[in-house]
Amino acid sequence: MKILIVHTMTPFQRTETDELAARLEKALIIAGHESEALRIPFQWEPADRITSQMLMVRAFELWNVDHVIAMGFPAFLIRHPKKTLWVLGYEHGHDLIDGNGVVNRPPDGEASELRMLIRNAENESFRESRRILVGAETTRQYLLEHNQVDAKVLVPPAGGADSRGDWSPIIEVLLR
Repeated sequence: MKILIVHTMTPFQRTETDELAARLEKALIIAGHESEALRIPFQWEPADRITSQMLMVRAFELWNVDHVIAMGFPAFLIRHPKKTLWVLGYEHGHDLIDGNGVVNRPPDGEASELRMLIRNAENESFRESRRILVGAETTRQYLLEHNQVDAKVLVPPAGGADSRGDWSPIIEVLLR
């Protein structure tokens, strides 16, 4: 099966999600699948560019891919008939705070409009996904409270970039 792992990245920064996506890609290949990771550039600031970045991701059309595993906003806005979301820590989007805790608020009226746009796009993406998984109970609670989505917790295997961990049960859940 051809599996594409889609996640966002900030240029010239490496995150835990980058590391996890690389480990997942390796594990999928070891399990006999063809796999690649697609890193989509995204930044929370300036706030007036968030909408265009969301639209860019939404406009992607993926062909020759059997399954998509999308990790993080706005990567999970990508359209595909066999898409699984694996949301790893997702509390900052609605408050327009970036991953480093920096407040990124547009002028008053625009902030609530942008929050609503983000939530509507998320909810549409959640509805069209086959599965919604989260990396922690706190993220599950957050999505339940803010999006009325009851996701299943799927904790990534422990270990660093070179650690294989036990990926078999995780791959099985991701590809269901």
